[in-house]
Amino acid sequence: MSCCPGPRTGPEFDPDFEGPSEADMERFGCELVACTECGEDVYDEAEWCPRCGAAMTHSGVEGGSSKPKPWVLFGAGVALGAFVLVILL
Repeated sequence: MSCCPGPRTGPEFDPDFEGPSEADMERFGCELVACTECGEDVYDEAEWCPRCGAAMTHSGVEGGSSKPKPWVLFGAGVALGAFVLVILL
């Protein structure tokens, strides 16, 4: 009896450790969406992209952009201006 098993072969062995097996495809389906950060095909029910780690939502990536929206900047500017006026008066 050998201490080390031979090469793994057969239908139960999947050499592609990253991809889903046929059994997984039948069990979970194959609805894919593209990650808006890196473009990788990701299962529609995935919580994050396995390639880039971006958090996924049903509409794409959650919090993908770090730039604030223009209306937030405008509101912050108005609030800062009002604060300065109150201090000066």
